[in-house]
Amino acid sequence: MENKLQQLTKKLYDQGLAKGKQDAETMIAQAKQQAHKIVSDATGEARDAGIRAGTVIIEMNNQPVEDVAAFRRILKESAGKDKILVYLRYGEISRYMSLKLK
Repeated sequence: MENKLQQLTKKLYDQGLAKGKQDAETMIAQAKQQAHKIVSDATGEARDAGIRAGTVIIEMNNQPVEDVAAFRRILKESAGKDKILVYLRYGEISRYMSLKLK
C-alpha cells in the first residue's frame, strides 16, 4: 500500500512538474514575442527620428546623461511633457534634437 502511495505521489509530482515546465515555456515564448515587438517599435521610431546604433545621448533637457539611471530619472521628470530636448553625438557629429514623447 505504501509503495502504491509513493507511486501515485511520484506520478502526480511528475505531471505537475511537466505542466509547470510547459506553462513556463509558454510564458517565456510570449515574453520574447513582446520584447521583440517593443524593440522593433523603438528601433523604428529611433530610426525615424534620425537616431541610429552608436548614437550617444549626452544630455536631455540640459541635464547630463551619465548612465541609464540618469536617463530614466530625466525621462520620469519629463512625464506629462510633449517633447524633450536631447543632445546627441554620433561619431564626430553632435546636435540637439527635440524628440516627441508619447
